[in-house]
Amino acid sequence: ADVAEIDNIIKALYDVISGDAGQRNWERFRSLYVPTAYMGAAVQTPGGSRFVTFTPEEYVRKNDPMFLKESFREKEIGRTINQFGNIAQVFTSYEYDLGNGKAKQRGINSVQLVKEQGRWWIVSIIWQEENKDLPIPASYLF
Repeated sequence: ADVAEIDNIIKALYDVISGDAGQRNWERFRSLYVPTAYMGAAVQTPGGSRFVTFTPEEYVRKNDPMFLKESFREKEIGRTINQFGNIAQVFTSYEYDLGNGKAKQRGINSVQLVKEQGRWWIVSIIWQEENKDLPIPASYLF
Protein backbone atom coordinates (compact mmCIF):
# COMPACT_ATOMS: atom_id res chain seq x y z
CA ALA A 1 0.00 0.00 0.00
CA ASP A 2 2.95 2.38 0.63
CA VAL A 3 3.75 2.54 -3.08
CA ALA A 4 0.34 2.24 -4.79
CA GLU A 5 -0.24 6.00 -5.17
CA ILE A 6 1.87 9.16 -5.01
CA ASP A 7 0.06 10.24 -1.84
CA ASN A 8 0.88 6.91 -0.17
CA ILE A 9 4.61 6.96 -0.95
CA ILE A 10 5.00 10.57 0.24
CA LYS A 11 3.17 9.76 3.48
CA ALA A 12 5.33 6.63 3.93
CA LEU A 13 8.49 8.68 3.36
CA TYR A 14 7.64 10.97 6.28
CA ASP A 15 6.25 8.19 8.46
CA VAL A 16 9.25 5.88 8.24
CA ILE A 17 11.79 8.45 9.49
CA SER A 18 9.57 10.15 12.08
CA GLY A 19 8.99 9.10 15.65
CA ASP A 20 10.24 8.94 19.18
CA ALA A 21 13.82 7.92 19.88
CA GLY A 22 14.29 4.33 18.81
CA GLN A 23 14.71 1.99 15.88
CA ARG A 24 13.25 2.96 12.51
CA ASN A 25 11.88 0.45 10.01
CA TRP A 26 14.77 0.67 7.58
CA GLU A 27 13.48 -2.19 5.41
CA ARG A 28 10.31 -0.17 4.79
CA PHE A 29 12.48 2.88 4.05
CA ARG A 30 14.59 0.92 1.54
CA SER A 31 11.47 -0.49 -0.17
CA LEU A 32 10.49 3.02 -1.33
CA TYR A 33 13.56 3.55 -3.56
CA VAL A 34 14.84 2.27 -6.91
CA PRO A 35 18.21 0.51 -6.43
CA THR A 36 20.10 3.43 -8.02
CA ALA A 37 18.34 6.18 -6.01
CA TYR A 38 20.20 9.08 -4.50
CA MET A 39 19.52 11.79 -1.96
CA GLY A 40 21.02 15.24 -1.65
CA ALA A 41 20.93 18.47 0.27
CA ALA A 42 21.66 22.04 -0.75
CA VAL A 43 23.57 23.13 2.35
CA GLN A 44 24.22 26.74 3.31
CA THR A 45 27.82 27.39 4.28
CA PRO A 46 29.59 30.63 5.21
CA GLY A 47 30.99 30.69 1.67
CA GLY A 48 27.65 30.11 -0.05
CA SER A 49 25.76 26.99 -0.95
CA ARG A 50 27.08 23.51 -1.64
CA PHE A 51 25.33 20.35 -2.76
CA VAL A 52 25.97 17.10 -0.86
CA THR A 53 24.77 13.75 -2.26
CA PHE A 54 24.47 10.31 -0.73
CA THR A 55 22.57 7.06 -1.21
CA PRO A 56 19.59 5.99 0.88
CA GLU A 57 21.90 3.40 2.48
CA GLU A 58 24.37 6.13 3.46
CA TYR A 59 21.42 8.09 4.93
CA VAL A 60 20.54 5.05 7.07
CA ARG A 61 24.13 4.62 8.30
CA LYS A 62 24.50 8.32 9.13
CA ASN A 63 21.12 8.85 10.81
CA ASP A 64 20.39 5.55 12.56
CA PRO A 65 22.59 6.35 15.61
CA MET A 66 20.88 9.73 16.05
CA PHE A 67 17.36 8.28 15.65
CA LEU A 68 18.14 5.62 18.27
CA LYS A 69 18.92 8.36 20.82
CA GLU A 70 16.72 11.30 19.79
CA SER A 71 13.14 11.88 18.72
CA PHE A 72 12.74 13.24 15.20
CA ARG A 73 9.33 14.21 13.87
CA GLU A 74 9.04 15.50 10.33
CA LYS A 75 5.66 16.39 8.88
CA GLU A 76 4.42 17.65 5.56
CA ILE A 77 3.16 21.23 5.50
CA GLY A 78 2.56 21.62 1.76
CA ARG A 79 2.66 19.70 -1.51
CA THR A 80 2.76 20.45 -5.23
CA ILE A 81 2.68 17.54 -7.72
CA ASN A 82 3.60 17.64 -11.39
CA GLN A 83 2.88 14.35 -13.13
CA PHE A 84 3.13 13.19 -16.71
CA GLY A 85 2.24 9.55 -17.25
CA ASN A 86 4.58 7.40 -15.21
CA ILE A 87 6.85 10.18 -13.95
CA ALA A 88 6.19 12.71 -11.22
CA GLN A 89 8.01 15.50 -9.42
CA VAL A 90 6.73 16.42 -5.95
CA PHE A 91 7.67 19.53 -4.00
CA THR A 92 6.77 18.58 -0.44
CA SER A 93 7.35 21.25 2.17
CA TYR A 94 8.20 20.01 5.65
CA GLU A 95 8.89 21.02 9.19
CA TYR A 96 10.59 18.93 11.82
CA ASP A 97 11.23 19.01 15.51
CA LEU A 98 13.31 16.92 17.86
CA GLY A 99 10.46 15.83 20.08
CA ASN A 100 9.64 19.04 21.88
CA GLY A 101 6.66 19.89 19.66
CA LYS A 102 8.10 23.21 18.51
CA ALA A 103 9.18 23.50 14.88
CA LYS A 104 12.95 23.47 14.69
CA GLN A 105 13.37 23.77 10.94
CA ARG A 106 11.40 23.92 7.71
CA GLY A 107 12.32 23.31 4.10
CA ILE A 108 11.31 21.72 0.83
CA ASN A 109 11.96 18.18 -0.42
CA SER A 110 12.00 17.74 -4.18
CA VAL A 111 11.05 14.10 -4.80
CA GLN A 112 11.34 12.50 -8.25
CA LEU A 113 9.18 9.42 -8.77
CA VAL A 114 8.67 6.81 -11.46
CA LYS A 115 5.85 4.29 -11.81
CA GLU A 116 7.10 0.89 -12.86
CA GLN A 117 5.78 -2.64 -12.35
CA GLY A 118 2.49 -1.25 -11.06
CA ARG A 119 3.99 0.81 -8.22
CA TRP A 120 5.69 4.14 -7.50
CA TRP A 121 9.42 4.33 -6.72
CA ILE A 122 11.52 7.22 -5.41
CA VAL A 123 14.32 7.94 -7.86
CA SER A 124 15.80 10.87 -5.97
CA ILE A 125 15.16 13.32 -3.17
CA ILE A 126 16.93 16.62 -2.85
CA TRP A 127 16.14 19.24 -0.24
CA GLN A 128 16.94 22.69 0.98
CA GLU A 129 16.15 24.11 4.38
CA GLU A 130 14.48 27.46 4.81
CA ASN A 131 16.50 30.36 6.22
CA LYS A 132 15.88 34.03 6.94
CA ASP A 133 16.93 34.98 3.40
CA LEU A 134 15.04 32.10 1.78
CA PRO A 135 11.55 31.64 3.26
CA ILE A 136 9.22 28.98 1.88
CA PRO A 137 6.82 30.69 -0.58
CA ALA A 138 3.17 30.63 0.50
CA SER A 139 2.30 28.70 -2.68
CA TYR A 140 4.26 25.71 -1.29
CA LEU A 141 2.33 25.56 1.99
CA PHE A 142 -1.11 24.02 2.71
